[in-house]
Amino acid sequence: MSGKRVAIIGAGVAGLVSIKSCLEEGLQPVCFERHDDIGGLWYYTEQLRKGQGAATYDSVVTNHSKEMSCFSDFPFPKAWPPFLSRLRVHEYLHSYADHFALKKYITFNANVIRIETAIDGGWTVIISNGIGGKTEEIFDYVMVCTGVFSETHFPSYPGFENFDGIKIHSNEYRDSGKFKDKRVVVVGAANTAGEVACELARNGSIQVFLSMRNGTLVFPRIGVQCIPWDLLSSRSVVDRGRILDKISKWRIQDHTKIGLQCSEPATASIMANDDIQDRIVQGKLEPVVGIEKLGKNSVTLVDGRILDDIGAVVFATGYKIAFPFLKDTWVFDESDNLQLYKLVFPVGVDEPDRMALIGMFASAGAAFPALELQARWAVNVFVKRVKLPSKEQMRAYIEKKPKYGRFYRSISTLPYQEELAEEIGVNPSFWKMLISDPRLAMACWYGPQVPYTYRLQGPRTWDGAREAILSVWENTTSPTNSYRS
Repeated sequence: MSGKRVAIIGAGVAGLVSIKSCLEEGLQPVCFERHDDIGGLWYYTEQLRKGQGAATYDSVVTNHSKEMSCFSDFPFPKAWPPFLSRLRVHEYLHSYADHFALKKYITFNANVIRIETAIDGGWTVIISNGIGGKTEEIFDYVMVCTGVFSETHFPSYPGFENFDGIKIHSNEYRDSGKFKDKRVVVVGAANTAGEVACELARNGSIQVFLSMRNGTLVFPRIGVQCIPWDLLSSRSVVDRGRILDKISKWRIQDHTKIGLQCSEPATASIMANDDIQDRIVQGKLEPVVGIEKLGKNSVTLVDGRILDDIGAVVFATGYKIAFPFLKDTWVFDESDNLQLYKLVFPVGVDEPDRMALIGMFASAGAAFPALELQARWAVNVFVKRVKLPSKEQMRAYIEKKPKYGRFYRSISTLPYQEELAEEIGVNPSFWKMLISDPRLAMACWYGPQVPYTYRLQGPRTWDGAREAILSVWENTTSPTNSYRS
């Protein structure tokens, strides 16, 4: 190793890929995880852990297929189904960490309370062990891997404090048990809101109302010909939005007929859900407009309708970005807009090429591959294989992009992955492959944009990438094909 030390904050998905990327380039990673296991939000516990932001609920299933969600050199097991439970995802993360021997670089129950610039360059990281003790360590580089789901966001409604029923953020939701025989309002229009609302409607709640400001666009996990929806988009598809629109209309031709209409289509949410239309037509789940105010046991909607006898409100209303251990001026401007070059490098620090923030986005696609590419790019910058533009150029780039404030925004991950892959030099060249391996070229260009393609060329290739790409359809269909020979 080079002797250069990298502090990695968090051992969730972003932290694990950052450890591995550092090791690939000869850096010395030291990861600080404030809990007692890896996995971040995929580490499930019955009770919300102290300081925990996002959390999974017991019945959660991935919204993206395993072939699109895996790391680029570590496929999910072939025998596993296309969409996975929280248990299998957490098992996968442990297998990944064991396979690449990552756990020995992690210090558990270590909470980073502050990061400061070191006198001689680099960073001073102050760590608490949770029992009153503090230590300081000096690092050459820092990778912040705590993600955007760090602080729950509650809308500010009049009467919020006076509501007498159960009132929780979705990060506290574990199962439907305590909501049985209640009339429940679920607030939100994205994946978690839909899944929680459907589970409550199935499992004993008297009536469930799904409150949405602008409606939502619902698409099923399985599309035409029983193919996972996210395998239907490829590099050859120019208009991915049109593909998503077609997929959403495969199961629900007209969203307005079941109350899911989008009053402002451009700002509507996207929801992966296989069940919501059935719950709605059976009368157990009713989509309604946004909330005006809360009463003691009622909810008044913006259209004037009053929902009475409400026993619980579940707020699936997202998270705010928070970095209590960093100076605000390093990552935010005066208007609280996130100042990260390509969502990774903070332009507010003196040397942006010595700090990276991994996972500061919510994804409209699978997150794991994008997190991995962010980490690979950051480490390539650390070791000077890739050079960042000047601060002026980076600020100009940020200014041209949509503003990302403390309340995060989703990004389309597939185009973003291509952008990062270009930075590293791992975006596959169709024309080069067409000459040397036409079958692989066609699979990469006209087939699904799977993560393995980023291990074919450039630094840190993987010998198994070609076989993995050509096995995507077999790995997807064989686990559920009971008639296979």
